Amino acid sequence: MLMKNSKILITQSALSSFGGSEIVTLELASFLKQSEAEVTVFTWFFAEPIKNIFVKRGIKVIDSEVDLKPSDFDLVWVNHQVIPASFVKYLVVPVRTRFFFYHMSALSNLAIEQPYLGNLEEFLSEKSLFVSKEALEAQTSLFPELRERAEIFYNSIPVEFSRDIDVNIDIKLQKELKNVLIVSNHVPTEVIEVKKLLENKLINVEIIGKDATPKLITPEIISSYDLVLSIGKTVQYCLGIGVPIYVYDHFGGPGFLDENNFKKAEERNFSGRGFKKKTPEKIIKEILEDLEKARTFQKKNLKKFRGKYGIEQQISRVFNEEKIVNSSIRKEDVGKYSALLQIAKEKVVAENFLNHQKTYNETLVAEKNILENKVRDLEELTRAMNNSKVVKIVKFFKKKDKLLPNDYHLHYKTVPAKIKGLKIVGLIREKNESLILNDTLEELEKVVDGFIVLDDNSNDDSVKIARRHKKCLAIIQHTKTVGGDRSMEESIHRELLLKVARLYNPKWLFYQDADERLDGPENVRKFLLENLENDRILGIRVSLFDAYMTKEDSSPYISGKLYNFRKKFGQERRDILMFWKNIPEATFMDFQDQREPNRIPSDKVVTKFFIQHYGKALSVEQWEETCEYYCKYFPQYAEKWAARRGKAIHENKSDFNTTLKTWNELKRTGGIKIN
Repeated sequence: MLMKNSKILITQSALSSFGGSEIVTLELASFLKQSEAEVTVFTWFFAEPIKNIFVKRGIKVIDSEVDLKPSDFDLVWVNHQVIPASFVKYLVVPVRTRFFFYHMSALSNLAIEQPYLGNLEEFLSEKSLFVSKEALEAQTSLFPELRERAEIFYNSIPVEFSRDIDVNIDIKLQKELKNVLIVSNHVPTEVIEVKKLLENKLINVEIIGKDATPKLITPEIISSYDLVLSIGKTVQYCLGIGVPIYVYDHFGGPGFLDENNFKKAEERNFSGRGFKKKTPEKIIKEILEDLEKARTFQKKNLKKFRGKYGIEQQISRVFNEEKIVNSSIRKEDVGKYSALLQIAKEKVVAENFLNHQKTYNETLVAEKNILENKVRDLEELTRAMNNSKVVKIVKFFKKKDKLLPNDYHLHYKTVPAKIKGLKIVGLIREKNESLILNDTLEELEKVVDGFIVLDDNSNDDSVKIARRHKKCLAIIQHTKTVGGDRSMEESIHRELLLKVARLYNPKWLFYQDADERLDGPENVRKFLLENLENDRILGIRVSLFDAYMTKEDSSPYISGKLYNFRKKFGQERRDILMFWKNIPEATFMDFQDQREPNRIPSDKVVTKFFIQHYGKALSVEQWEETCEYYCKYFPQYAEKWAARRGKAIHENKSDFNTTLKTWNELKRTGGIKIN
């Protein structure tokens, strides 16, 4: 195997109890260390009782933020999406470190099991591993981009759970039922009753778990019992040793495994999900009547189970198929990832500290109260963090059997199959823009070979105006107005435009809003055509400046050319990715209110050209309407726009309190970049 002398980092949110994920990390680290790898474990919280096990096994654990680099390691195995904070700044350049991300649950309420870091996993992971088919389908339904690299990595049978017991297996499988072990961190009431009923039959029953005796499960413990009742990792232990396992816990369960229920149980990680709850009487009946069948089934499949779930076999399969990703993140995303990691870390540390404290002395009471409040605050932040995944957008586009959802109608002016050779296609979304739309499209036609419009349920003549233009390829009509927070809606609209545009297979794509005017559109088109086959340029950022109304220049726009309609502009400049090559990775699905496409390599994007933005400068009436729109539909901007009410006319100062300039002055000086 390719592990000897390798430097390997395993990450884990917390290491304190004998929970499933902690044991996964312990077993993985132990196996790799025994394979002569140099193993380090990074965690946010490290405490007894499991801390003592790591120390005894000589496994190095780091539980503080030190300056770790990805290049310090040959391979990083990521549990719970935990990345050392210091990693992030080093990921802006490609790294050759192998990354594996492991997801150990299908439950939606466990945020750390989901790809909450947005597309960081997509950038880095060689493989995205899932503990079961259920987990794979649940998580990749939210993040379909991970499907291509998704594999199942089952809960493993450690080497010691399948070693030196074959000689005794026949004797073990013929034992009379005398000793039963229940392993559970959440023993349901019906299992408590089962314990009493078995004890009434003079059968010894022990419980190991969070609410009973916390203990590390060993081969010696399992093999000393005639039957184990449990779920999850303990199932594989029993399958490896040959001790009959009755799969049942708080979710319910199939009971004894057999040819009929095994696949369904395995797909759900032997969690008991997907099966009905049972009465204590039914559980007792099955245990006493079907024990011999269970023993026979496990003996028959013992070799297969060890081969399929053995840790050595699984690690060999996953690690030896090397595929270097060699990717990187954008510099502008460093802050986002760092903030999300900090939120997750603080929540994990606070929750684990509280759970770990069994008693509180007076000096801890105040800190306990503070942490409890902090957990509540962080739960709110976690909900916001989960929203950053734009789950709604991904669900919105899950169905691949049709191009558009039900609330959208697509009207082709030209059938895509009959249109060949389009080099540049424009995208534009609008709502009630009949005042400026004709001029917008006339200017757009100077750049593109064809364009697609998304109309957001307008009640004016916007659609009629778009239809009149020769270069209009298609119109997408959203047939309802979505209320509430519209941050998601705008990203959805741009993604729909992109989907339709790709039917025409253009070389370049260009997105603009209706109230924007390019400077020198003919020159822009010339540059795009000159760089059709230039793979060094995949995207172009255009410098956008806001036009302003002043006392000397406040007449409302009525008709005519909007370009240079106003005399003064703010110095603040936003460089926005408005042109990009038609590469399959580009998407608007990663974030809320996503103005520009994501996943275009930053080293292949240039900043060129200027554009005037009239969102604040058509008229005083339009200014107030804009303030109301953002206050009502964009909570993240509401405070800023509420403060702008009644301030449409500016005293030669921008909203950022800098002196307004003429257009030629800004083109000459370049303005002040603010994004």
